[in-house]
Amino acid sequence: MQKVVKMIKKIEKLVFFWDSTIKPWSVDIRTIMDYLTGLSDMGVRCELIDTKDMAGAELEHWRMEARIAAMWRHQEVRRPFDRGLLDFGKQVPALLVYEEGEKVATAVYPHSEKRGEKRTDFSIEDFLKELTNSLGV
Repeated sequence: MQKVVKMIKKIEKLVFFWDSTIKPWSVDIRTIMDYLTGLSDMGVRCELIDTKDMAGAELEHWRMEARIAAMWRHQEVRRPFDRGLLDFGKQVPALLVYEEGEKVATAVYPHSEKRGEKRTDFSIEDFLKELTNSLGV
């Protein structure tokens, strides 16, 4: 009998985007920063990118990265970010997740997922809390 082993990839890097000059919609930046500091102390590479002075082309690069992650994981990002991810890293802070061995992001937060008639929303704070708890902080 052949044993099937499911590979669980380690989160290699988290990249958080926000605009320090804009009050974000429904998130607590301080809480997010606290989680990221704790995760960084545990060895997770965390990058914090303030988009306030980011050039449009660079921001568009990151939006494309988020689109790829969303498509790959079947994540709905239109609701939290607007159709073209126009609010990405601006009015709506964003988190990209990179897993070990992956060259592009494997997830973007916030997002929602729909299974049948049920839609579930996933926030940055809830993801970071779950990750922190899973690592034993």
